[in-house]
Amino acid sequence: MSSYELVTADIERLPHRSVYGPVKRFKRRLLRTLGRWHRADYDVHLVFEQDHPVYKKITFNDAATAARVTRNLQRFGPSQHLPQWRHTRGRQLWVEFVDGQPYDRMSCIEIDAIARCFTEFARRGSRLVPLEQTGYGAQHESNLVYLHRRGLIDSALIEALRAKSADLRPSHLRIGFDYRDPIAPNLVQRADSGAFCAIDIKNWHADTLVGEGLAKTTDRWLDPASRDRVLAHMSDCGLGDIAETFEFLETYERCARICRSVQIETAALGRIKKRGIKSARLAAMVDR
Repeated sequence: MSSYELVTADIERLPHRSVYGPVKRFKRRLLRTLGRWHRADYDVHLVFEQDHPVYKKITFNDAATAARVTRNLQRFGPSQHLPQWRHTRGRQLWVEFVDGQPYDRMSCIEIDAIARCFTEFARRGSRLVPLEQTGYGAQHESNLVYLHRRGLIDSALIEALRAKSADLRPSHLRIGFDYRDPIAPNLVQRADSGAFCAIDIKNWHADTLVGEGLAKTTDRWLDPASRDRVLAHMSDCGLGDIAETFEFLETYERCARICRSVQIETAALGRIKKRGIKSARLAAMVDR
């Protein structure tokens, strides 16, 4: 029986093993019991056929998330830059297992492969939309107000960030697919083609701000010279608007990410972790 036939017949009965070790799973259960684990319930298993991993089974916190990810993968269609969808049932979703090596920041970066990956994400099914129609301008202001209310930015800094955002304000933004969490371990260089593949599919979104994930990479591991090569490749492929609006994307992304972090921490812990570091990172944006 082929792997394709297994999808519709026996995929749920194949042997599987959690990618998380027993110590890590015990620690998560303990922290969740103590009310100190504030991330959504999420588990990943490797699924085997004849002793070889062929799928990954992801168990989400709810069926709605599994349905959203399934729908977005199917809408984007076949791509070597995403694991291909195979099966969904309730909270569980099966995708192909991608054999390869996670990006190693200590090695020489395959920047051309990175550029091709993000360019395909950005251009497939995307479109330019007037800023006012996207809602992101209003959302950015709402984020600034929230950060000010929580004491992360003072009155002088919120005005400085508003002024900078006004200077950077684009007339249009690109809306489409985006991979919002492209941290190094989530990008695997495929053994079969050398292409980079985004494996953390819960962070794969549709009808969203294109370039938000790329902006996060420049705050984490993509150096300025490499970033410029990625943006130049995008421009060569007809996506010059992303380079033109990138400073706004960076400003929006960092404020939005810190907002999400503060919201999760205050809901789960009743306090904001590393408040001083968060405030300093917001202040640093003014002088860039």
